[in-house]
Amino acid sequence: MFIVKCRSNAGEYWGTWIDTDGDGTSNYRMSLNATDAAYGSDPISFSNSLITLPSSANTQWNGSGRTYVGYAFAEKQGYSKFGSYTGNGNDDGIFCFTGMKPSFVMIKRTDSSASWLMFDNKRANPFNEITADLRADLNNAEDASTSYNNVDFLSNGFKIRKSNADINASGGSYFYMAFGQSLVGSNNIPCTAR
Repeated sequence: MFIVKCRSNAGEYWGTWIDTDGDGTSNYRMSLNATDAAYGSDPISFSNSLITLPSSANTQWNGSGRTYVGYAFAEKQGYSKFGSYTGNGNDDGIFCFTGMKPSFVMIKRTDSSASWLMFDNKRANPFNEITADLRADLNNAEDASTSYNNVDFLSNGFKIRKSNADINASGGSYFYMAFGQSLVGSNNIPCTAR
């Protein structure tokens, strides 16, 4: 996952690209500070040492004479996982295997407009069901509703517990990023970090 933001001009988007299938490219861009669906243009490529930005001269990420900040994330077994899922549209939602117990999960619907929902195990309700979400695209206080966007953090992933379209529409496409509280030994068995 790569996020880039122009620092020298106000009002620019946080361009966000995600490689959900591990092929080293992302043909879809989203904006971390907006609810828009993924755009099917401006491809980016990733390698172990290089991120190649789109060739377009879009000033939001490639403007002459401007300064930028970028954040790059990669999967690390037992620490971080990036992926996608298709919603099933009911309160017994899908399970996403991460290979670790998450402590932070961010979810974004990619095929339609929706907020970037962030859940963690440290704020208002750190136990399942986790109902307190923050939104990366808004400056609102956390939403601790028990009837809107709920997830369970499990020992090896997370499970969606609501049918709301922002998190689990039937047939909806979603991206997630998860960071864990686990360590993985040389035997590939996760254990809880201390």
